[in-house]
Amino acid sequence: MEFVRPTRNENVRTLAGVCLILVALALPGISIKSGGGWGPSGVEVGWWCARQANLMLLLLPRTFLHPRPGSGVIFLFGLTGLINPLLMFSLIPNRYWQFLCASVIVACLAATWLAIWVSSLTPLPGHFLWVAGVLLIVSREWFGEPWASWRAGRNVG
Repeated sequence: MEFVRPTRNENVRTLAGVCLILVALALPGISIKSGGGWGPSGVEVGWWCARQANLMLLLLPRTFLHPRPGSGVIFLFGLTGLINPLLMFSLIPNRYWQFLCASVIVACLAATWLAIWVSSLTPLPGHFLWVAGVLLIVSREWFGEPWASWRAGRNVG
């Protein structure tokens, strides 16, 4: 296992990303459109969205064991619930682990956008700030100096 001390630039990007995420939790995250039938409508703040995504994460096993109509959306939102815990694990000072977490986070972000599109939700400024914060934190894995030098050395041999 390769434990590497983060550079100053990586620390600044991580701190900026965490600050953006904290601000995003207080801002409106999504707008829920009601089709005139059942269900809530209105604007939900970022912390509520994070809570709901984490609840969907708990439902992931159920979507496989007892599939029903709508299980696909629950699965996609469950993948969204993986992002915040994976961000915590991506701070472990191991380049391989950080790169693995960052790759899964980017895939889960794609699932988030697909879930928003399928559910006819409208992302609001809080969601965009949250995504920007997440991308700032995981960007160090692709643009960080130690990882770039490791990757360059790996490609040579």
